[in-house]
Amino acid sequence: MNQLLIQIADSLVNVGRFMWNLGSMVITVAGKINNFIEATIGWKNIAAVVAALIGVKLVGAVLAAGAALMTIIPAIKAMGLAMMANPIGLIIKLIAVGTTLIHTSWSTVSTFLGDTFDAIVNACSDAFEIIKKYFLNFTPLGYIVSNWEGISDFFSNLWDEINQAFDGGVTGIAKSFLSYSPLGLIR
Repeated sequence: MNQLLIQIADSLVNVGRFMWNLGSMVITVAGKINNFIEATIGWKNIAAVVAALIGVKLVGAVLAAGAALMTIIPAIKAMGLAMMANPIGLIIKLIAVGTTLIHTSWSTVSTFLGDTFDAIVNACSDAFEIIKKYFLNFTPLGYIVSNWEGISDFFSNLWDEINQAFDGGVTGIAKSFLSYSPLGLIR
């Protein structure tokens, strides 16, 4: 059971490390793409090319939507304040803030969680060893387990002696039978 828990813990740590490495690779690739675009044509030029391809009307519509959005921002803020005034909105906000904090300090969080998990595994392992030590040293079953080899040798030797005695008895009976039978008397 202890080995199973250790294997599960190791698997979870490996999954966490995999996710960390995957996130690091995605961030690295995104950084390389950003560096390439900045080194070649730049983001402004890409935006201009996209705007030219999509068309001026769409850009105008986006700008109009942006202007409309700017006019409703006070209403959105008012809704946000109203949501913050009740417990559900507060819980949602706390979850969002917590998620943001974990995301921005993931290296520290993952190190902390890894160290904490290692400490828990070590503490459980130490506790199991202590319990095992007291079980093996201070209970009748513990004495049997601790001295199993000697007990096993004793009974194995005893069985060998019983077999030898039985074999000797069968041989003796056979000799007696053959020597006292009519066949034995004829000789």
